[in-house]
Amino acid sequence: MPDTHVDAHQVPPHAGAQGTRTRSCPWTLRGRLLADLLAEVVDADGAPTRVIAPATGTVLATLPQYTEAGTRRAFDRARRAQQQWAKVPVSERVRVARRFSKLLCRHRRDLLDVVQLETGKARLDAAFEMGEAVMSTAQHARTAAGLLDRRRHRGMLRGLSAVQEIRHPKGVVSVIIPWNFPLALAVCDALPALIAGNAVILKPDNQTALSGAAAEPTAPRSGAALLGVPGGARSGRGHR
Repeated sequence: MPDTHVDAHQVPPHAGAQGTRTRSCPWTLRGRLLADLLAEVVDADGAPTRVIAPATGTVLATLPQYTEAGTRRAFDRARRAQQQWAKVPVSERVRVARRFSKLLCRHRRDLLDVVQLETGKARLDAAFEMGEAVMSTAQHARTAAGLLDRRRHRGMLRGLSAVQEIRHPKGVVSVIIPWNFPLALAVCDALPALIAGNAVILKPDNQTALSGAAAEPTAPRSGAALLGVPGGARSGRGHR
């Protein structure tokens, strides 16, 4: 298999179907895209692991890993970021979520390439996952203000007392992402926590860690507090 990128929208004709063109999986990740993805894995201090494309058996990337100590440092960074993020009004966090959705759409070709290569999905299935991430973001942005707004309740003594229900962020939220829907599940679980004022640590499956990393560059540009920590079973021990 040649180590070059093939445009997923202009692939060679299918064997046995001369003269026809179909959407297919790109052979590998472009060098710039791969470098950008690996740049999102900061402060990883463990032995690296290989990410294998299931459709071809080729090595997509050598992925740095987090040890327990590296994960603790990532949580420390997330806690510091969360203190500032929690001060941002809900209305602004909603605007950030909408910007995030637009950035996902703007970078959809790269995201589809990564999801398709890591999972072995057909292009249509990768697009379905991408659509789920975008629609979920829109749904959370639409409903967040009402869900997070203060609520008034009648007090024990009518006319003399009242109760207000106020939502507070939890702090740092961990999201463990399975391999089968690495982009959709990362976004669907991380976005509500971010809009609620939390920072989020993403713990992806090593086989599909690049898909989560592919969404991360859009979050800092949007202003959200989001970090990914790929690693083995020991990388997340002892964090509450």
